[in-house]
Amino acid sequence: ANPATAYLMLRDFVDLKRGDWVIQNAANSAVGRNVIRLAKTRGIHTVNLVRRESLIERLKEVGGNVVLVDGPDIAERVETETGGAAMKLGLDAIGGQATMRIAECLDDNGTVVNYGFLCGQPCMLTPDQAILHGITLTGFWLVKSLRAMSPGGIQVLYQELCERIADGTFYVPIEATYGLDRIADALAHAEREGRYGKVLLTPNGSIA
Repeated sequence: ANPATAYLMLRDFVDLKRGDWVIQNAANSAVGRNVIRLAKTRGIHTVNLVRRESLIERLKEVGGNVVLVDGPDIAERVETETGGAAMKLGLDAIGGQATMRIAECLDDNGTVVNYGFLCGQPCMLTPDQAILHGITLTGFWLVKSLRAMSPGGIQVLYQELCERIADGTFYVPIEATYGLDRIADALAHAEREGRYGKVLLTPNGSIA
């Protein structure tokens, strides 16, 4: 689900070309890291917003061009870090005022794609963003996109994704593994603040 979500959001909403910029929040998520890696292979630059400074260097190592802690002044900081580069696409996994902060970073007629609601609040745009700057807010749900595809189209999509997994473009770190006898420990670990990788259950024994 995560690689497909990253792939289709970069492909289907804005005609991105080499050298273009994309901004996203929740950049440390599995989708966010896949966006960084895939964009890098296409020569697309990314601005990546996170909640903690400890994630900045980690995401730069993944390939993020600019990594910043999100906040009220993010538009000014993004402009400084990118040299005022044009930005046409924003990817929002949070909702609420985070949507508005992404929109503030976009050029006129830019598009914000919301694919999550981590804050539990409605996505927000200001009247200025919608009316004066022509910012478009739309949504993405992988299930809906797949339902609209032909079986052949789905096969082509996942063939491309499999090739990207095989060549290492798509990769998600594993922080810890647990047997089923320690499922309570696994759930507690998954809920920890500051976790970077996936927590996996291994019902068939340890994995190499």
